[in-house]
Amino acid sequence: MKQPVTGVQLYTLRNHTKTVEDFTKTLAWLAEKGVHDIQISAIGPTITPQQQKEALDRYAMRVCVTHQNFDRLSSDLDAVIEAHKIIGCDSIGLGYAPDSERTDEDSARAFVKKLCEIAKTIKQNGLQFHYHNHAFEFAPLPGSERTLMELMMQESDPEDLHFIPDVAWIHYAGLDPVKVLQQMK
Repeated sequence: MKQPVTGVQLYTLRNHTKTVEDFTKTLAWLAEKGVHDIQISAIGPTITPQQQKEALDRYAMRVCVTHQNFDRLSSDLDAVIEAHKIIGCDSIGLGYAPDSERTDEDSARAFVKKLCEIAKTIKQNGLQFHYHNHAFEFAPLPGSERTLMELMMQESDPEDLHFIPDVAWIHYAGLDPVKVLQQMK
């Protein structure tokens, strides 16, 4: 059985990863603490994939997943895919469904359809796509009894769209995390 590893989500350190210098110092600090697995999100937008790669290599860091914003996934997917190949990360994540994409069930369906197209393209390029939940995905959509999570699970191909289940948010939504994880499998 694979042993679990301790990793750090860089979103929690986002105020310390805005520049190349700060990003590099933060990775050095994590390496000193014995952390070599990270999730990249909310780092400075001017830090290029090559600069990330250099810092990652210098401190023997592995990137298990990143979080990208939906607008970038929709408008610049080829560059996102190429950046992941440069930094050696095979998993692209979306950490938040924009409010504008879930105003009602119709907009949520359109959002899920776009996610499926993005996920398929990512898979065709040898990478994986993951969605990270919060509590709101488990609440009924405005004017509907359906939830965004139900739509994502029912209207996507599980070979293309994967989930990064956040059990704290599932619990916060008032659900049993074990049951939801069983539904997500």
